[in-house]
Amino acid sequence: GQYKCGCGIERRMHPENRGKFREIAGKGGGDQFLLSYRTFTNGKEVMTKLMDAFEQEDKPSRIKIALFLRRWAEQHFHDFENDQELLFEYHKCVEVIKNFENNLASMLARAVDKGRTVSRSQGLNNNSPMFGSPSPKPIVPKQMLSLFDIDPIEFARHLTIIESDYFRAIASKELLTNTWTKSTMGDSSPHLLTFITHFNQISCWVSYLVVKEASLKKRANLIIRFLKIAKECMNLNNFNAVFEITSGLQQAAVHRLRKTWEIVKKEKEHATLEEMLELSSGAGSFSAYRTKLRSADPPCVPYVGVYQSDLTFIGDGNNDKLDNGYINFFKRRLVAEIIKEIQTYQMNPYNLQEVPSISEWIKSQSSILFDENKTWEASLCIEPRDTGSKPDKGILSARKSIKLKK
Repeated sequence: GQYKCGCGIERRMHPENRGKFREIAGKGGGDQFLLSYRTFTNGKEVMTKLMDAFEQEDKPSRIKIALFLRRWAEQHFHDFENDQELLFEYHKCVEVIKNFENNLASMLARAVDKGRTVSRSQGLNNNSPMFGSPSPKPIVPKQMLSLFDIDPIEFARHLTIIESDYFRAIASKELLTNTWTKSTMGDSSPHLLTFITHFNQISCWVSYLVVKEASLKKRANLIIRFLKIAKECMNLNNFNAVFEITSGLQQAAVHRLRKTWEIVKKEKEHATLEEMLELSSGAGSFSAYRTKLRSADPPCVPYVGVYQSDLTFIGDGNNDKLDNGYINFFKRRLVAEIIKEIQTYQMNPYNLQEVPSISEWIKSQSSILFDENKTWEASLCIEPRDTGSKPDKGILSARKSIKLKK
C-alpha cells in the first residue's frame, strides 16, 4: 500500500522515491528495501535523502535513520564493496552525523568494519567452510577417459560442488528483473549468467553423448548412467542438476530414439526417469518441485529457472507505481521475499571433498560448443526415421532447456 513516512523523509523525497522509512528502519522492512531499492533508485540517492532527513529530524528519528544505515553497512556491505563512491558517501554521512550525535557516528564507523569483516569471512567460508563431521571419502577413478570411468556417486558429488559454487556466488542485485532480462546480462548479472550457461551446456552435453554413440546397447547404457547420476543428485538435493539432465534427455534428438528407450524401459533405472519427469513437470507452476524443495534439508541447489519465472511474473503482473504515483512497495516486497529465500539456500555449503581433476574433466567436457543441427543429424544417422510408425506416447516428450532472455 501507500508508504507514509514517519521521520519526515517523505516530505523531502521526490514522489517516486518516497518510502515508509519508519517501517524500513525495522528489521524486516529494512532488508526488503535494501534488496530491491535498485529497481527505482540508486544507493547514492538513498544516502543523500537519508542525510537530508537526519539534519532536520528530532533525535528519535535520527536514531532510526542511523540504525537503518548500520544495517545497510553490516548486512549488505557488498553494496559498498562494489561501489567505492557509495562507500565514500557513507563516510561523509558519518562525519555529518558526528556533528549531531557522536555516539551514533561511532556506531556507524564500527558497522563498516563489521560489514567488511563479515563479507571477507563469507568469502573464506565459500572456499573452506567448517563442518562438524568429516566429508565422505571421494571415489577417485583410476582414469578419466569417459563418463563410465567416474562412479555415478562421485560424478553427482562433483557436479554438485561445481553448481553449488556457481549458485552461491550469485549476488542479490543480479536477481532484480530490471537487470537480468537485459542484453547486458554479462555485465549486470555475471554469476547468474555463468550458472544458466552451465545448465545449458550440461544439458547439451548429455544429449550429445547419447546421439554420438553408434552402438544401440552402449547408447542405452549412457542414458542409464545419466539416470543413475540424476538419482544421486536428487539424494544430494541438487535439483538444478536433476533438471539439466532431464532437459538433456528430453531434447528432441534424444527423445526420438525409440529403440534406445525401449531398452531403457526394461531397466530398474526407468523408475528414476519417471521421478525426474514428475519433479521437473511445469504443472501447477512446478508444484511438485516446490513441494520437494520446501521439504528438503539444506544444503541444496535449487533450480534457478523457477525463480526466474517467479520474478518475471511479479515484474509483469505488478505496476512499478501506484495510482497516486507512489512507488509500489508491495511489488518490491514480493521480489525481496524471493531473493531472501535464495539467500537462505546460499548460506548452506556442501560437506564434500573436491578432487580437482574430476571437476576439471566435467568442466572441460561440458564447455564444448555443441551444434544442435549436428546433434539432430547424428540422431537421424543412428536411428533413421521410421515413417510407418506412430509416436510412442510413453517415451519422453521434448522440452527446451533454459534460454536466456534478451
